[in-house]
Amino acid sequence: MRENTIRKLGLMLVGLMLVACSGGGGNSNSNNNFNNILPDPPSQTQINAARDVVDAASAVADQGREVLELLGLWPVYECGEPRSTFVGGVVDGFALDHPCASVSTTSGSAMDSVLLSFPPAGCDVDGLMLSGVASLLYSGGTDRLDLEVDLTALQLDGEALRWTVGYGVCGDEERVWAVGEGTVPGEPTYTFAVDLTVALQAGFPIFGSDTLVLDGEVVLDGPRGVYTGTFTALEIDVGDYLPRAGTLRLTHDSGTTVRAVFSRNLIYGQVTFYINDHDPVTIPLL
Repeated sequence: MRENTIRKLGLMLVGLMLVACSGGGGNSNSNNNFNNILPDPPSQTQINAARDVVDAASAVADQGREVLELLGLWPVYECGEPRSTFVGGVVDGFALDHPCASVSTTSGSAMDSVLLSFPPAGCDVDGLMLSGVASLLYSGGTDRLDLEVDLTALQLDGEALRWTVGYGVCGDEERVWAVGEGTVPGEPTYTFAVDLTVALQAGFPIFGSDTLVLDGEVVLDGPRGVYTGTFTALEIDVGDYLPRAGTLRLTHDSGTTVRAVFSRNLIYGQVTFYINDHDPVTIPLL
């Protein structure tokens, strides 16, 4: 289970709340005259709710990063190569490098499918312990190729992955995407459904890069109800749980809105919560 960095800083929030509220004393008439400039922080209850749902959304984004990195296990298509030739090379290379996996293929005129089976005890694939089955579907070729990888029957380090990921290259549009649902990792009281895309930079950022930039939509159903929201330019470093930059925006079914903005300076990262129209609360992520 991942360390819950935001939750560990809950006590720090209390201190921030006390500082934010410290300007509220004095004469009641004076307060009435200066209401427009006094701090208006969210309540501790609102902060706790925001912290919990942002934790859950961050865990979903982090698992999305993990499953997208699985695309790097297979070679990336180079435009102009016949699909059958490319897929044949993928299959032969994977079987040679990972004898613990069983590989089977089905070829057709419009698409080729590859079925990878891993033993229940697990198969070490480039440092990842995989068990179960992954299905790869290649379509197109030469001018355009799309790969869809069904991971819903695969386990990574014993954890079920209810995700489908893929990419499209060549042609007018290049994109990398992931769609998933299930129980939020480390947050068993939440379930999620998410649709992510990776912001493409020079080449494919998921292969050999240290950072993923994610956009997408998410629905979270937890003990406080249902939140719908978006990921915008969310930067996640490989090996990190919390984003280093970007924005999570989540709206509760009651209308309450939470916006979490992640940023980083030279020493530490931080997340700033904007809850409805209240003053923002910033937490350092040490």
